[in-house]
Amino acid sequence: MFFSRQSRRNKMAKIVVVDDEPDLLYFVEGYLKTQGHEVLTTLYGREAIRLILDLKPDVALIDIRLKDDVDGLQVIRAVREKNPHQKIILVTAYNDKDGEALRDGVLCCLRKPCGIKEIDDAISAALDQK
Repeated sequence: MFFSRQSRRNKMAKIVVVDDEPDLLYFVEGYLKTQGHEVLTTLYGREAIRLILDLKPDVALIDIRLKDDVDGLQVIRAVREKNPHQKIILVTAYNDKDGEALRDGVLCCLRKPCGIKEIDDAISAALDQK
């Protein structure tokens, strides 16, 4: 089965995943937990800001579109204001937001639909950064 694959590269980490698609959140959360990570998820921008600032995860994966009136770029900016060293990966279907997100300090932008290997590789790279 797909989830039985263990990535030796991944260090155990605390990861926050923020996306407006519940099925995607469930899938990514399940996979990351099989890799030994502690995972928290939310569909909402306001909750994402609170989670990331309170929990200080090793990595945050953030989508642009969220379920409330706070989008992913607003989450990134709010987090950067309080914690400029937070490792953030943007996951989005919107091509036009990459440059803006990179200027706001995300480590990388993954384009939806992306595979679990891309997510795994991006997390591994983020965790390897000092």
